Amino acid sequence: MLKALFGTAVVSDVIQLHGLFDELQSNQQNIVHSIDNQITYIKKLDSDTSENAELIGNLSSVIKDNIIRSHDRFQQITKDFLWLN
Repeated sequence: MLKALFGTAVVSDVIQLHGLFDELQSNQQNIVHSIDNQITYIKKLDSDTSENAELIGNLSSVIKDNIIRSHDRFQQITKDFLWLN
C-alpha cells in the first residue's frame, strides 16, 4: 500500500535495481574490453601500414633502377643495330 500511495521502494524493487546495476556494470566492462581490442587492432594496423609503405618504397626504387638499366641496355642494343646497318 505504501508503494501505491507514496511511491516508496520495497525490497523487490531494491533487488531489481541492484540487478540492473550489475547488468549495466557488466555491459560497461564488455564495452571497455571491446574498445581496448579496437585500439590494439588500430595500433597494429598502423604499424603494418607503415611497414608496407616502407616496403612499397623500396620495391619502387628497385623497379625504377631495373627500368633505367633496361633502358640503357636497350639504347646500347639500338646503337649496335644502327652500327651494323
